[in-house]
Amino acid sequence: MLDTQSNLAQTYQALGYTKKSRSLKEKALSLQQDVYSGYLKLYGNEHRGTCLIAENYALTLMDLGRFKEAKRVMRQTIPAAQRVIGANHVVTLKIRWCYAEALYKDDCAKAIEYLAQRGDERGRSRPAQPLPLLEHRGVPLLKPNTKKAP
Repeated sequence: MLDTQSNLAQTYQALGYTKKSRSLKEKALSLQQDVYSGYLKLYGNEHRGTCLIAENYALTLMDLGRFKEAKRVMRQTIPAAQRVIGANHVVTLKIRWCYAEALYKDDCAKAIEYLAQRGDERGRSRPAQPLPLLEHRGVPLLKPNTKKAP
């Protein structure tokens, strides 16, 4: 039954991609959430099938812009996938790639929203100069410019 629901969810997801229909993607998400929950109850987190289902579920979450939820699912799945199917298995690598993409897109979405708000405050559709990202989660990305101008 869960496999059939999973296949149906993937079909809805594929139709959502071709038709750009959010309602089909939401329907796919609902099914995938049920399937993921069912796999967790039946097999637990330490099962190959659960890892595969988690990946599909997370991809749908990301497609709908629900990056925080997708990151939560993948943070739970990555260690289990590394133990169950191996750190270098294609599924584990795809889950890790998906997690990295969710981190990137979530942070970019926040930055874009901030810049759009800043542009609106100035009466423009976008800000004149984008702000550089100086740190990520407390880790400096750029060294501050300590040279004095001549």
